[in-house]
Amino acid sequence: GKVYILKNIDNATTQAMNSLLKFLEEPVEEVYAILTTKNINKVLPTIQSRCQAIHFKPESCEHLLLENTSEENAKMLAESGYTYDKAIELLSLPDFEELKQVALEYIEHASSFAQIEKMQTGVFVNKSERMNKDWIQLWIQWILFYVKNDRVNLPLEKKVKLYSILVENMDMLYRPVDLGLFMDKLYYDIRKAVI
Repeated sequence: GKVYILKNIDNATTQAMNSLLKFLEEPVEEVYAILTTKNINKVLPTIQSRCQAIHFKPESCEHLLLENTSEENAKMLAESGYTYDKAIELLSLPDFEELKQVALEYIEHASSFAQIEKMQTGVFVNKSERMNKDWIQLWIQWILFYVKNDRVNLPLEKKVKLYSILVENMDMLYRPVDLGLFMDKLYYDIRKAVI
C-alpha cells in the first residue's frame, strides 16, 4: 500500500483541492491520504465530506508557562485547555492571583451563606467589570482544578456531583445568559452539592 501525507492542506489553491477531489472520489485500494490542517474551515466542504476527521488537542503549554508563573498556575491553565497566549493574557491581569485565592476560599466554604454573600457583594458584583464570562470561566476553572487535585475535603460522590455541576455550567457560558442570575443559580447548585 501507499500513504500520502499532505501537510497544511488549507494552504492549497482551489485548483489543487479540486484535483485532490478527483483522487478522493475514486479511491484506489491500498492507497491512503492523510491531510493535515490547522483550520478545517479553509478546506473545501466536498473534501471534508470524503475524509474522516481526527482532531488532536494542542500540545500542553504547561512547560512554557513555568517560565512565567508558579507550577500550580501553569498546571491549572494548561489542564483547562487555555492556549499559551490566552494563559499569558490571563496571568497578566492584575486580579489573577486574587481570583485564584477567592476560588479556593469559596470552595472551602461553599455551604456557607456568608461566603455566597461575600461573592455577590465583593467579587462578582452585578454590573462590575469582573462580572464577565472570562472572569467567571477562570473562577470555575480554578474550582474544577481544586476539586480534581483534592484540595476540597469532600466525599467522592459529592466531588463528582460538584464536578458535573461546574462542567455543565461552563457549557452554559457559551450561550447568552444573564450573568447575575447565572451566578446566583451556580452558588445555589454548588451549595446543594456540598451540603
